[in-house]
Amino acid sequence: MHPKTQYQLLQRREAQGTQAKLQPGALALGRGQLAEAERLQLLKRIEVRKAEAKLQREVAIALGRQQLAEAERVRATIAAEQRQLLLKISQFIWLGFGVLEGLIGLRILLKLVAANPNTPFADLIYSVTNVFLWPFNGLTMTPAADGLVLEIPSIIALFFYALVSILIQRLLWIAFSRPRV
Repeated sequence: MHPKTQYQLLQRREAQGTQAKLQPGALALGRGQLAEAERLQLLKRIEVRKAEAKLQREVAIALGRQQLAEAERVRATIAAEQRQLLLKISQFIWLGFGVLEGLIGLRILLKLVAANPNTPFADLIYSVTNVFLWPFNGLTMTPAADGLVLEIPSIIALFFYALVSILIQRLLWIAFSRPRV
């Protein structure tokens, strides 16, 4: 055998002997280090899980806030649309009753200046307003002098329809509007 090879074999045997002598202590030391390493890994896993749980809670809270904000925007949009619709309906009510009151006022004026009832315009005004004034006919006396007529029932109807328009408009808002929160 070559001297170099013999020297290498000898060194291997010595190293194995040294390892055999150190092995029980090293094994005990390795088990302690292994247990400590496992404990540290377990602690790291617990910390990671805690961090993940915290992150999930924060994400859930953020999503909840986003959903609440979106729901509030939707509610505000719906409420604004409802208010717009109620406003439009109120405007139509005011327009309708305004036209009616204008026609009744024009009738009062035509009767007061003794306009010729045979003209098409006066006939139109009288025939349209008769429908709305028939409940008030005969309510009071109608003073007249030299063809001039003061229709007091028409004046009463004018006030009545103004009150009815206000009442309908207010009832509409009470029934269908939602209070702002």
